[in-house]
Amino acid sequence: MNTNLFETVKRIVAEHGETVLDDPKRVFDLLAELASDEPKPQRNAIVKSLEYGFVQALKNTAEEKRAECQIRLARKLNEEEGLDLALCEETLELLAAELAIMEERKTVCKTCGAEMRLSPEDIGWLGNLVAKKDAEVARMMAEVYEVEKINYEVTEEFEKRKIALIVAITLGVMILGIYAYSIYDTWRKAPKNFFAVTELGFGNGDKDGNWINELGSNLMSPEMRYLYLVITYNSNFYGKVIFPFRIIYPSGEIMSKDESPDGFTWAVTQQITSGSELSLKFGLGDAETSEFPAGIYTVEIWYNDVLLITREVTIHE
Repeated sequence: MNTNLFETVKRIVAEHGETVLDDPKRVFDLLAELASDEPKPQRNAIVKSLEYGFVQALKNTAEEKRAECQIRLARKLNEEEGLDLALCEETLELLAAELAIMEERKTVCKTCGAEMRLSPEDIGWLGNLVAKKDAEVARMMAEVYEVEKINYEVTEEFEKRKIALIVAITLGVMILGIYAYSIYDTWRKAPKNFFAVTELGFGNGDKDGNWINELGSNLMSPEMRYLYLVITYNSNFYGKVIFPFRIIYPSGEIMSKDESPDGFTWAVTQQITSGSELSLKFGLGDAETSEFPAGIYTVEIWYNDVLLITREVTIHE
């Protein structure tokens, strides 16, 4: 593994946050700037791996199966892009090592036990928030001090009011801290990119994507070849996205292939664009024979561990 490139990628993630790996073009520019002396094929292999969503694929794979997943992804990169297999394997090794470091950075919330990851932007924002909060507390405490400097020959009634003021200021500081954290927590959890599926339809086609039974037609078991899923979506960003999906037989068993991801039938990488009511089409099946006995099937489309949409489809005898 090229340690110089590894250190450069680690620096890029540290300075720009983990989400930078979802932007291959930006990583390409940063590698050209920070690692211009490194071999161009190695830099290009990293960018191509990010375009195929390999980091997310490794994240979605159990740790004990990642070595096997690395080999499979390296072969895919070799076959799809014609790159040297050894280079592809070295690139996947680098990304897996970077993912391990990213996962070590995870922290756990003391209140709810959930995992949190703070990017450099998050840390800077939180530091500024704490500094402002400390300044507000100092100002309030100065006011308390000024109150305490008033002539010590005060009446009992004034003493009671002073205590009430101190209590009110203390409560105000606590409320300010809670409010500030709620604002930060809302901001932190807000999605950087928006993607929503509004509809899911089904059709029967051949391996080249030509319709045998068009979208919305009655699907007959003997005629089935590839069950095509057509999703309608809204998005505010461009990029390649990995969609794991499940096709569940009428018996409740999940349909699977030899290379199916854990818990899913298959996973596809699709290029999405920004806009409303756009569509994607992808399918699974066999070119020669039907793999779909008659019955009611359930189909689930997932993205980033979130169920986007689920629908039932009936295949008739």
